[in-house]
Amino acid sequence: DDLPGLRFQYLDDEVIVTQDDVHSVTGREVSPWEKIFLYNYVIGGAVEPTGHWVGMESLPNSVSKIKSLKAHCEEPLAKAFPEEIGALRLATAGLFKELPSESGHADWSGECWLVPKVPLRLLWWAGDPEEGFAARVKFLFDARVLETLDLESLLFASEQVTERILTAHRAHLSI
Repeated sequence: DDLPGLRFQYLDDEVIVTQDDVHSVTGREVSPWEKIFLYNYVIGGAVEPTGHWVGMESLPNSVSKIKSLKAHCEEPLAKAFPEEIGALRLATAGLFKELPSESGHADWSGECWLVPKVPLRLLWWAGDPEEGFAARVKFLFDARVLETLDLESLLFASEQVTERILTAHRAHLSI
């Protein structure tokens, strides 16, 4: 209460970061890993995004993280949403703003803000079992993201987004 701190949006929550701790405004327990991520963000400083979107493979020194992003984020989301866009829309509502579809691009695309000045885009292509194509998911980041977050933090944030989407999806399935 008497400590100086920062209050800002973190995914679908709002947090207060002080020198002593990180608290969710909603009362949700913030995990130790989330606290590390949020302290990394605060300490690193944020730059304005460019609006130029790139895949992780376009970021320098990301070779070791590309496989993890695919295995822990993109593939689980593609498996959870093989063909039905409605289920994806339900699971991403409140976290992502759906973007207008453009010809030749993904079947669904959305944007969320991990923390201020750090947007993330998610692209989804429906699978076509008759043609033998599985669904596909791709995460995109602003070209300057590494000026704000390191690769490990970026991967962690992508995993948090994935977990929130899958949790929302499981909740909708159980209704």
